[in-house]
Amino acid sequence: AGLLREAAEAEKQAFLLAPRPESLLHFTELALAFNGSTAERVGADLLRSGFGDPASLDGFQDALTGYAASARAEGASASSIAALRQAAFLYADFQKDWPGAWTALTEANAERRRAADPELLERNGAASSTAAAAAVIKAFPGVAEARERRDRRKAADDALLAEVAGEEAAAAARADEAEKAAAKTRPEAVSGAKNVFVVGAPRTGSTLVHAALGAHPAIAADGDDHRLWGDLVAEVGLQFFENESDDDVEDLGRTYRARIAQRAGIGSLGETANASYIVDADLENVWWLGAAAAALGDDLRAVIVRRDARATAFSCYKTAFPPASGRMWTDDPEDLGGRLKAIRALEDHWLATLPETSLKVVSYEKLIGDPEAVLNELFEWLGVDSDCAACRRPNATAAAFTSAGAIALRAPAFHLSGLEGWARYEPFLEAEVFPHLGLETEAEEEG
Repeated sequence: AGLLREAAEAEKQAFLLAPRPESLLHFTELALAFNGSTAERVGADLLRSGFGDPASLDGFQDALTGYAASARAEGASASSIAALRQAAFLYADFQKDWPGAWTALTEANAERRRAADPELLERNGAASSTAAAAAVIKAFPGVAEARERRDRRKAADDALLAEVAGEEAAAAARADEAEKAAAKTRPEAVSGAKNVFVVGAPRTGSTLVHAALGAHPAIAADGDDHRLWGDLVAEVGLQFFENESDDDVEDLGRTYRARIAQRAGIGSLGETANASYIVDADLENVWWLGAAAAALGDDLRAVIVRRDARATAFSCYKTAFPPASGRMWTDDPEDLGGRLKAIRALEDHWLATLPETSLKVVSYEKLIGDPEAVLNELFEWLGVDSDCAACRRPNATAAAFTSAGAIALRAPAFHLSGLEGWARYEPFLEAEVFPHLGLETEAEEEG
């Protein structure tokens, strides 16, 4: 809380010295964050000074309105206007002006889309999300099924070669392929810490789960979600998993394990200190769990975090994700619904096709309602000691989180206030957002 307060004061000073929309937005976000110890806002009083009447919050509202008007008049960029309208949403929400907050939020999202690259918007559209999920599901029908499909294709290729060039030529080709495979330099086998993915849609509580896991002495975490497995999959392409041998696919898994061990700072190969697991919390890995199962085999562990679809949709829609995150799909109701449905389809597919021992579903609502029971079950599944007091205080983590849930993480641990936050905006969500979801709206049962 002290660090959040200091950051809010710094952003306020930066804004007063050289007004910038981004500084104002950051200041508003930080000032209205919750103190993890007192459940009070860390800097609501900062809104009462320097912005007009010190006895009320009206001065800040006036300053916000005036600055937005002047920015528009001066032809400010769409991204700057979006930052100002996002700040207006946060402030109006704090003031419990729900209609005003919703208006500001929809305007902020519209401005962000106006500032975005049209090609990126298309790639993040509902149709693209649906098509991408279908392609991934087709590429990874299940570990055993994929291996059988690869063997059938190879047998068909061999048969065709024998028919066209003769059995002698086919045998020579097989021998040459085996010789090349034997001559390959393969990555060293990796012992020690295994990895555990934390995946799901954004704003489902994954940062909270990541922080709780990372607080365990037997689990290493580097603090935030960085792309690693997804980049390796992108380098080789989906066809790699259909065309290459089991050894080649497993080599990719060894490369990944070596790189994530290095990234987590737990030592060189074989030197894993006390870590039994390393957390990889890149949410985009939900697309590549099938590839991970093929490459990691029985070592795969993945936690799928799920939350009430209404809460997830609202939380995504109200979050100003940075452009670099690639999550501009959250700014449009149709694209938001399309991506959330695609993520759910992927999750359901992995749950249906991958080994039960590899996957664990964590319900955000159950985690908030009974963290002791949910964390104990999670640690038991991983095979680590459940006696971890620090894991019950994820808001006290010293790790550096920068994801969208980083500020909320510092609120009182497992607080209930966010469970029904979407209900304040239910009339607006029912009219504009929920019709695009096509998802179950009740909290998912924990697996």
